[in-house]
Amino acid sequence: MFSEFEEVPKSSLGRLFGDLVQRSFDDLQVGNPQLRGYVRDLLCRFVRTDALFRIKDPGGRGIETVVELLIEGDRAKTMEDGVSYTIDVQRHTGDYALFMSGIFRAYVERYGYLDFYLETGPRAYRATAGLERGLGFRPGPYEILAREFEHLSGAIDYMKKVYFGVATMQGDLKEIARRFSLWN
Repeated sequence: MFSEFEEVPKSSLGRLFGDLVQRSFDDLQVGNPQLRGYVRDLLCRFVRTDALFRIKDPGGRGIETVVELLIEGDRAKTMEDGVSYTIDVQRHTGDYALFMSGIFRAYVERYGYLDFYLETGPRAYRATAGLERGLGFRPGPYEILAREFEHLSGAIDYMKKVYFGVATMQGDLKEIARRFSLWN
């Protein structure tokens, strides 16, 4: 399923996030090229709030918390032909936990969610890997994401603290910085 992800176009946003991920992950000696690309793509996707909240509850409302995603993941398991949707929900849960614990760490810490996110994200990625393996899919990055989750989350937090300020001053992240500042 990893190969089914939309590739991030060679947009200025993709180049910017690629550069920021590269610099910060190099500083911390974190992540192989596949993980760095995954994080870049994740950041590009989640700049759009509709992508961040794309998993819907039965009423059609965008799910906004990890707890709601876990509930939806349990519901997906009971659906007829729900394996594909379960994989999608599990992957999104891992992505959401990684994004929130990295970019919005101050918010997550302030409300006491950080440990929960650092436990739930890897568990969701492991579940994704297991489900894909069970379907015979080519191994994606999910086992490695699970194993490296805390390091990746910390590297994203570091990137925000160290490099977003510089990028914002250069005018590269004006809109992103505005959106991110609303959460912190």
